[in-house]
Amino acid sequence: MEQTQELNRAYLKKRALSLGLKQWQIAESIRVEPKTISRWFSGKVKKVKMSNLFRLSETLNCGIDDLSLVSTSDETLTNELQNQCASLICDTSVITLLTPSGNWKLADSLIQLSLATDVSLENQANLLNQLSIVSWRQDKLDLAQSYAKKAMDLGVQLKSKTILSGAFHNLATIYSFLGLLNESKSYYQKVIEIDIELNNRNGLAISYSCLGCVFHQIRDFSQADHFFDLSDKLFSTLNNDLDYSILLCSKGLLYIESQAYTQAKESFEKALILSKQSGYQRGIRANTIYLQRVLYFLDPKWFSVDVLLKSIEWMEEQSLFESLNYYFLCDIYLDQGDLKSAKQALDKAMQYAEGYPCELIDCYYREIKYFSLRDNEKAKSRVKKKLQSSLKVVQADCRLKLL
Repeated sequence: MEQTQELNRAYLKKRALSLGLKQWQIAESIRVEPKTISRWFSGKVKKVKMSNLFRLSETLNCGIDDLSLVSTSDETLTNELQNQCASLICDTSVITLLTPSGNWKLADSLIQLSLATDVSLENQANLLNQLSIVSWRQDKLDLAQSYAKKAMDLGVQLKSKTILSGAFHNLATIYSFLGLLNESKSYYQKVIEIDIELNNRNGLAISYSCLGCVFHQIRDFSQADHFFDLSDKLFSTLNNDLDYSILLCSKGLLYIESQAYTQAKESFEKALILSKQSGYQRGIRANTIYLQRVLYFLDPKWFSVDVLLKSIEWMEEQSLFESLNYYFLCDIYLDQGDLKSAKQALDKAMQYAEGYPCELIDCYYREIKYFSLRDNEKAKSRVKKKLQSSLKVVQADCRLKLL
């Protein structure tokens, strides 16, 4: 009689999830009936033939020891602890706890571990929404979109507006990164409708802020200012320094567009204070960079290129590669007539903007100015064509009018 081994069901589910394998795919790979795999996943069958365990380890690209348990009590203990972890993460929001430090890899690991257990559908949906945030924070946009859509499906199944609001917000954010601005606006508006219905003032403040950023991207400054003001009024009554600092930073960037540098300076200074109060490291560095950019145009004697470059260096040490930092630097070099340094900064900005259509568009504007200063009309014309093509892709009609 063939020897059997107790199956580590928690590891099996976690490993299959991380590889994106369905139960029927595993069954097909190891040549067993799908219902057999279903029993393994559900725990109805606890012991597995060694031959099947070997084939399973090959399919999942893991060790037999990983799939084995010494006793069923070990599995019970593992599942119990993981369920406790899942509930704790859902109740406290690991995202809220780890955003100030930006430790997204830790958040990813904690949430993935919790998803491998038999948690409730509601907890699954909440964890998927958090995992979507962690993924787009790490520039894994396809993965983030997949998690958000799964959460949305569960939200529909559970008829949970809170879950749907989280999924819609993630999709809106992802679409804004991808340059799908109409889709992004649509989803943010859905979130706002739900937040108003649920009287979720904090969520509403964040959604107004995000929607303002989308309008900023398409150069509808009036609408951007409108939603930023709505957000500001709400945040001023709430105890959420981190997200308030993000709003004020966004307002500062909008003021730069209209060359309202004094207002931009005030906004960045306040955002910097709130970032420090909340321990938001990314905000501290970003607002320092943006403040230096404004100081240059207000009075160059206040400007320090060393402070700006050190802040950029710190962000890159934390794997925060932002094109915005470099095209700000490019603006300064262009203004100084230092075309060599401007081109170097622009090349960096273009490198980091790859895959983000709206950021590429902002780089193209700088590239046109660069070639204008170089009196290179041929190159300038070539970039204009790329710009117009990109503007159409992101449906940015307001930007087209600027040309």
